[in-house]
Amino acid sequence: MPAYYYLRSTLPTLLPAAAPPFSFRGFLERCEGRMRDAEYRVLEAAGDLESADAEVDRRIRSSRVLASYRTWERALRNELARLRAHRLGKGPEKFLRPGDPEWEGIRTAQAAVQCEDPLEGELIIEREKWAYVERLEAGHHFDLEALAAYALKLRILERRARFEAERGEAAYRTAYHDILDAAEAPADEGRGA
Repeated sequence: MPAYYYLRSTLPTLLPAAAPPFSFRGFLERCEGRMRDAEYRVLEAAGDLESADAEVDRRIRSSRVLASYRTWERALRNELARLRAHRLGKGPEKFLRPGDPEWEGIRTAQAAVQCEDPLEGELIIEREKWAYVERLEAGHHFDLEALAAYALKLRILERRARFEAERGEAAYRTAYHDILDAAEAPADEGRGA
């Protein structure tokens, strides 16, 4: 397996609470032409871990990082489906995907569902995803596995950034409506006098 010293060293460090420096697509553009085509296709597969396509599945399985992460994430998603369906009094069968149990993923789902605030539950999931990828990345610095871990972390940051955008938009709407309500209140009071 070739080492990608130059490519990996040109990528900015990703931090769990920071905004992504570029999109997953931007990452792939940086990698394209700088690595073997077959290994580039493995990185592309990091963007479609739930694909039913046999070729994408083969690419995912060729990376220990991607294959392990997919197993972990499927266990997480399946447990979330079970817990949410139970809470709603419904059967989870139509939401379950084939996969092996992965106890850390199951534990993460249980912790997330126990949160009263759904956003906090989602943030727990994202923190645990990050921690799991870091464990998978250990010992890999300049190989394909390091790049696969980078791709997964970038996708985690992109998802987290959407939460922050949604939270910001909700705060803006609340403030905006508060201002409108405050502006209308004196006018309404003056009419009644």
